[in-house]
Amino acid sequence: ELVPAALQQVGRPLEVLHLSGLGNEVRVRERYEGANRSVRAQVRPVAADMDRLFAAADLVICRGGGTTVAELMAVGRASLVVPYPHHKDQQQLHNARVLERADAARVCEEWTCDVRTLAASVAELLADPSALAAMGDRARALRRLDAAEAILADVRAEIERGGADRPRSGARGEHRAAQAAGDAAERAAGHAAGHAAGRAAEAARERQEGAL
Repeated sequence: ELVPAALQQVGRPLEVLHLSGLGNEVRVRERYEGANRSVRAQVRPVAADMDRLFAAADLVICRGGGTTVAELMAVGRASLVVPYPHHKDQQQLHNARVLERADAARVCEEWTCDVRTLAASVAELLADPSALAAMGDRARALRRLDAAEAILADVRAEIERGGADRPRSGARGEHRAAQAAGDAAERAAGHAAGHAAGRAAEAARERQEGAL
């Protein structure tokens, strides 16, 4: 709801692709229709071709989920991240801070992010294409190309730590080791997402360069 109104206040022509989520596309499309004619928006519920969409974008406005952040790193795109605020552990905010600390993204927390603030941030970023490109390069520098190896190393380390309890606690130690391995795999899932997204992004970039 915030983004269509903010983009119409940026004050420059924009080409927008807005992914609304299932069941929301009609309502979101209506927010663009009949408004500022300088904003040309396509609204889709979901997309299976994120590699192509990221490759075409100058700036990505998004939430801060782990897979999204990994994809931004893989393809190397500047972003303005509005983290989902209702997770107890604020996981999306922590994800976004990784990009922000590297000066690869701006973070706008939802409780402070009104239409005027978001519009001003977008206008400032789009006004300097070279700065956007540099942000994208810094995002790309954060990606992990050794994702599979990192996952295996984490799992092995957790199994070894959990396995140390087996002589004393028997079945309880085995359960703890299995649980630890599962925790390690879950933490490392972001590495895998980044690795897969990187492969997709590289393929998209090759196709795009071949078409020029």
